[in-house]
Amino acid sequence: MRLKLPPKTTIRLHTHPANENVTVLSGTLYFAASDKFDPKLAKAFGPGSYFSIGQGKPMFAFSKDSGVVAQLHGNGPWGITYLESKGGPAKKK
Repeated sequence: MRLKLPPKTTIRLHTHPANENVTVLSGTLYFAASDKFDPKLAKAFGPGSYFSIGQGKPMFAFSKDSGVVAQLHGNGPWGITYLESKGGPAKKK
């Protein structure tokens, strides 16, 4: 699937029930595999970057001043479980 993140958008701490493979097509995606939301832990992935994260591992991601388009691929079934009460993607103010 394709994921399009507008500028200054955060995908809060979450897990997936399957392995996730990500290729960044445009923009810069900031990503960290962590059970704590801390933007300082995030690594910048620019166009052409690839990473893979195992099933059930906590993670978060965000964009800064530019939007991001990423290709997500793997074997289903697919889903997302947010680990914080805020949950869901959030537009930063």
